[in-house]
Amino acid sequence: MRESNEFAIQKGDPSPGASNTDASETGGLRLNIRVKLAVILLISGLIPLGALTYSLNQKIKAELLDINKNRLVALREEKKLQIESYFKQIENQIITFSNDYMVVDAMKEFKKSFLKVEKEIGEEYSFQKKDLISRYEYQLQNTPGASSQSLDKWLPSKKVSQILQSLYITENPNLIGKKHFLNQAPDSSSYSKTHSKFHPIIRDFLERFGYYDIFLVEPETGHIVYTVFKEVDFSTSLLTGPYAETGLGRAFKAALNAKSSNAVFFDDFEPYEPSYNAPAAFIASPIYDKGVKAGVLILQAPIDKINEVMTSRRQWGKVGLGKSGEVYLVGPDYKMRNNSRLLIEQPETYFKTLKELDIDPTIIKKSKDLNTSIGFHSIKTQGSKAAIKGYSGFNTFLDYRGIPVLSSYGTVSILGLNWAILAEVNEEEALETQNQFKHWILVFIGVLAIILIISAYFIARWFSKPLVVLVRRAQEIAQNIARGDLKQNLMDSETLNDLGVLQTAFSEMQIRLQKFIESTERILGGDTGVENIQLEGEFKRSLDKMLNQVKEKKEAEHTAEEMSSNEKAATNDLRRKVDSMLVAIDAAASGNLTHNVTVTGKDSIGRMGESLSTLFNELINSIRTISDTSSKLTHSVQEIDKEIKDQATVSSEQASSISEIFATAEKLVVSSAQMAERANSVSEISGNTLNESESGMNAMASLKSKIDDITKDNQSTLREIVALGRKSNEIGKVMNLINSIADQTKLIAFNAAIEAASAGAAGKRFAVVAGEIRHLADNVMESTSEIQSKTEEIQKAINRLVMASENGSTQIKEGGHLAEETIIKLETLVQNAKSTAEAVEIISHSTIQQKEDTDHVVSALKEINKGSKQTSSAINRTSTETKKIFEMSEKLKAQVDNFTIEKRS
Repeated sequence: MRESNEFAIQKGDPSPGASNTDASETGGLRLNIRVKLAVILLISGLIPLGALTYSLNQKIKAELLDINKNRLVALREEKKLQIESYFKQIENQIITFSNDYMVVDAMKEFKKSFLKVEKEIGEEYSFQKKDLISRYEYQLQNTPGASSQSLDKWLPSKKVSQILQSLYITENPNLIGKKHFLNQAPDSSSYSKTHSKFHPIIRDFLERFGYYDIFLVEPETGHIVYTVFKEVDFSTSLLTGPYAETGLGRAFKAALNAKSSNAVFFDDFEPYEPSYNAPAAFIASPIYDKGVKAGVLILQAPIDKINEVMTSRRQWGKVGLGKSGEVYLVGPDYKMRNNSRLLIEQPETYFKTLKELDIDPTIIKKSKDLNTSIGFHSIKTQGSKAAIKGYSGFNTFLDYRGIPVLSSYGTVSILGLNWAILAEVNEEEALETQNQFKHWILVFIGVLAIILIISAYFIARWFSKPLVVLVRRAQEIAQNIARGDLKQNLMDSETLNDLGVLQTAFSEMQIRLQKFIESTERILGGDTGVENIQLEGEFKRSLDKMLNQVKEKKEAEHTAEEMSSNEKAATNDLRRKVDSMLVAIDAAASGNLTHNVTVTGKDSIGRMGESLSTLFNELINSIRTISDTSSKLTHSVQEIDKEIKDQATVSSEQASSISEIFATAEKLVVSSAQMAERANSVSEISGNTLNESESGMNAMASLKSKIDDITKDNQSTLREIVALGRKSNEIGKVMNLINSIADQTKLIAFNAAIEAASAGAAGKRFAVVAGEIRHLADNVMESTSEIQSKTEEIQKAINRLVMASENGSTQIKEGGHLAEETIIKLETLVQNAKSTAEAVEIISHSTIQQKEDTDHVVSALKEINKGSKQTSSAINRTSTETKKIFEMSEKLKAQVDNFTIEKRS
């Protein structure tokens, strides 16, 4: 025993104070475990948090995109309906107006009087040509883009045009832009009389419906015989004059070739020189008189009305377009058909943006001079190109300012043309809520990360403390066992209560090693009475072999005394082999299985050495297999546990999200039901409005018919009254004749009877008087005076009746005109009511369908919510079982790690 201990010391076993030198290693181990645990806990918290943040961010972005899409699509469709309805109203108005008797009469009288102007006042009227030239110079100075040659082209060459432009433009006392307030020029021409008759009525129509101008054009020479505003195109020819190739000229030629009185032609917006190159569009329709084309009626489309509709009367924020949104129109030439919101609100920024986009400076100057974006720089964006081709959709792209926008685009049908309509809002503003969410979530993540770091530190410290104590105590025990000290206290069970299983396994291993060493020492000491050894496996078999060998050794020692010196040498060799095996056994007792047993041979000690070597090899292989398996199992369990935790986190978040969506969907069901009820109510109201409007239009048509009948009766009565007046004058003449030949009583009486008979019903009273004269010849003079007095009273009464009849006729005509205008308005109202009723019906059906779809979604969410809860419960049970497997794997690995099976370098 003494030799064995000395051998162990010589081999460099640790001294009793060696444990103190490893304090830094233990501290390093403690620090390493704590850091790893803290990092693992931190990562386990931050990864799900990051995934949740990303998922919420994407979901919020998708929801915001969907909300903005629905809002912009609704605005686009609303404005599309308004614009299409407005131009449909214009179409109906021009058809009705061009077929109106008043317009037909106006066209005929203006044409007739226009051709008489030179004949009637050409010689006596002397206009100042220099004043006319000054007006055209003013036109040139205020028309952006007009060349110096334009003046010669614009000046009228025909005398009739010079006369009329002088009368109604240069000599008109009203300022430019207010020339239409002159009803009649101070001349004696039939044209001015016709103008005074029809101009107030046509001007009133223009002001009521907001048109820029109204033109009457005669068909033979193409002369504009009448306009309301009297610009420089007045009285020029649209076939040979300076504006023949403009939009006005094209609209006139199209209507001139029309075959139907209900034909309507639209020429799109483009710069128009008489309007100072401001964009102008024209709508034309032919005028027929008893099947013969009498002329063409042309309306200049109002830009202000289109701007008012598209800009929502500059109330962008109230219709949901925020600070940057707008709805605008783009024509087939890819140019705007209403003013940009940026131009209206920030003109300097608008023109600065055009410069930055490298727009032609000439175009920018024209746009700036006219303060409009209509008809100037091209807008060829992804949305405008698709909409002009007839497509509609929603997407994100750069708008005409070069700024990313959310855009809803589609096509608008305008009197045979296709325009693009785009409802857009800046992407930055639309997703502003997402950016706010990003800011707050970053703050939240920062705060949560700090909390996680602090929590991870304390949890790692709490969890690693017993583990570090275990490692330190196990290190001390291993060092003592390596020094041969197997009789020592084990680990504190109170400190290591969470690692009780590991303590039990370690203690059992220590006890078995102690018994193995004690038995080995007794056997090596010569005690062959060791029979009841409480060991199993290879330790039991090795000790049995060793006991047998010791017994044989004793027998050999007993006979050794009788051996010769050569035999004593063999005995010493045997002792050396036994000592060699004891070194390997001592190392194995300390957990070091790397020592090789080199004793071999056919004798007993050789066989024992070979058996011991086999024992160590088998033990090493078993421990290596167990260690590998334990490591793999630990790694697998860790991966499974990590996946289960992640899945549990995701499942919990999904369950929470589904619950929130489910609650939102239930609210949406209630809201959809309310919307459906309201839509039905609105549909009923719209239907009632349509019926009332149609009834009103029918009643007004009946009223117009009655007024026409009254007009005819009144005219007939007036003719009879005038005839009566003429006959009354004839009676006066007769009375003068009676006064001059009073002495011829009989002859006078005879003649008076003839005249009374010729007067008919109106002369009945005079016939009676004539009879009395014939019978009372003596009283002729007195009767004649009385008759003359009566006749004068009759003539005065007739004159008053004629004047009253003429006034009544005028009022009846005005009532007829008002009735016609009312019918036009009622027709427009009926059309709008029909459109509204159809739109409300569509909305009602869509709302009902939306409610049904929402009910299906709620049912599906119920099933998903139920399945999510079941999944979460199953994941929690699986996680509990996985933790148990992980703890068992760690315990097994800790036991195996106490053995050294590889040589240290």
